[in-house]
Amino acid sequence: MLNDILKKHGDEGEEELGQAQFAELLQLILQQTADALSEKHVVVIHNIKVVNGSKLRKLLGDEKQFNDVVERVSLETKSEKDELHKTKLVRSYLEKHGDDIGLPPSESNEAVILLYNSVFSEIENEKSGGRGIQRIRERHPREVCRTARS
Repeated sequence: MLNDILKKHGDEGEEELGQAQFAELLQLILQQTADALSEKHVVVIHNIKVVNGSKLRKLLGDEKQFNDVVERVSLETKSEKDELHKTKLVRSYLEKHGDDIGLPPSESNEAVILLYNSVFSEIENEKSGGRGIQRIRERHPREVCRTARS
């Protein structure tokens, strides 16, 4: 449908349009697109995963389960001696496996990315990569849970 409308108005033309001509052509194309969509209804389906923070709250409240996650992270980082690189490995682990522990995917929205940046920049500034997970648990559980709900 959209291709037909664009072809009708010469979408393959090589001539340059002035600002007024372009605006007029764009208005025509948008109006015809709106008319076509009103005649033929279009349904867009998008899979959405809801993360409300309940899985994360459960993990933070269960010391054994939390310690299991800490142990898995420790195994991933135990051979690393550089504390800053170790912190990056912890972040990488959480970004890859965050879904398993109730964290929203880091690519899901800007707030999650900002949360990761905030938490890990604070840890890197303090050069405490070895205690990073504990610091996240101590300082940021409310913020993590709030972000998980958004």
